[in-house]
Amino acid sequence: MIFSPIFMVFFVLVCWFGIDDFRGRVAFTLFGTFCGICTFGLIYALLKYHRDRGDYIIIDANACRAILPRHDCQFALTDVQCLQLLTGRDKNDEVVNNSDLNLMVDVNGEIMRYHVMGNPSRDHAQAIAKEISIPLIEQYVPDGWFRSSDRNSSDG
Repeated sequence: MIFSPIFMVFFVLVCWFGIDDFRGRVAFTLFGTFCGICTFGLIYALLKYHRDRGDYIIIDANACRAILPRHDCQFALTDVQCLQLLTGRDKNDEVVNNSDLNLMVDVNGEIMRYHVMGNPSRDHAQAIAKEISIPLIEQYVPDGWFRSSDRNSSDG
């Protein structure tokens, strides 16, 4: 909120005093200001979209429930096995150190994985696990495999 207006003022000043050609000065000043306003609006809309989606996970200690508002589901805390911090490469991204925080839940005898958060730091994942008193299991995806797929995840 603070950076954008300050940046836009400095951008206009640099364009106005740094460009000698009057038409170029006006064009860069107007077009740059328009792009800056559009970018600020887009960033605000994206942040608002995620904020409006609600919390990632809610632990209701009184009812002994784990609630995942973004998945529109909830589970008894006794069914929650652990939090999983899965680190490795994504099919669409060659960055090796991306991670996913997942909630592992026993659903009718089958362990189901529910994505809670994308790309948290290790310290953040440990703090979440400590706060909600659920064990954290850290796993690293081996070379040739991808973290975001359950099927057809091997390179070969």
